[in-house]
Amino acid sequence: NYTSPDLYLSALIEDVQLEKVPLNSIEVKLDKIGSVIRINQLRLSQRKGELVAGGWINLGEDNKNLDIHLSADNVDLSQLSNLFGIEEEIKGLASFKAEVTGDIDLPNVSFSAKVEKGKFQDFIFDNLTFEALYNQDILEVKQFILDKEGHQIKGKGKIPYEFSFMGREKITPSLAEIPIDFILTLENTDLSFISMFFKEEIKQLQGLTNAELELSGTLNQPILNGSIALTEGEVELFQFPAKISDLNVLLQLEDNLVKIKDTNFQIDQYRIYATGEFALKICNLKI
Repeated sequence: NYTSPDLYLSALIEDVQLEKVPLNSIEVKLDKIGSVIRINQLRLSQRKGELVAGGWINLGEDNKNLDIHLSADNVDLSQLSNLFGIEEEIKGLASFKAEVTGDIDLPNVSFSAKVEKGKFQDFIFDNLTFEALYNQDILEVKQFILDKEGHQIKGKGKIPYEFSFMGREKITPSLAEIPIDFILTLENTDLSFISMFFKEEIKQLQGLTNAELELSGTLNQPILNGSIALTEGEVELFQFPAKISDLNVLLQLEDNLVKIKDTNFQIDQYRIYATGEFALKICNLKI
């Protein structure tokens, strides 16, 4: 068939640079017979770690599906991010396993990973453990634990999420009414990690935070419950000349109603106290 010829490839390349990433070797064994591409072996080896992939992809018009598995052991994330063209600064040693099966446009995905001595932009952490499943527009986070000096951010639950392996538009049921069930927990967490998301607004942010937040409802009508306690906080904003120090906050959230149980902080020589409540308006979530 001249329009779709069969292909057999076996290659070993040593001391190679791929997208400016130095690799000890690349080993490839694959074949294409008809509409099926079979990856018998794909191995990228670094000085200490390696990335391995295998499986098959069927690109037939009436049967587009796949069964791919990937694994990595002690892979340098800074090099891996360069390989995939990720611009944000990412560092750490990562080990992970992933499987992608089913329809190409609506795959089932399982993923587990552990990152040690990590860094994302300006935020440095000791360990990250993540385990998740994706099936039928539902992302189920089995385990998310981010650890920094014994202080942890934890998350678990189910979130509606639309994902296409090929990045193509597809007809799927609306996500708007699929229930959300997600819990986020902060245990003695330094609030400084938030500043990396607001670099143009926040000059400095710190303080020990304990929180448990439960997100429920739907993407159209999300509902937030939980509590937040912040102690010994400091805040400096680029647009606000005065520094907020010794910030202590105790909040209770009940069905999007924020109850300020106790808030007090210092600005220059003034001590300011606040209590009260207000309704939290959460716009439609887009995941």
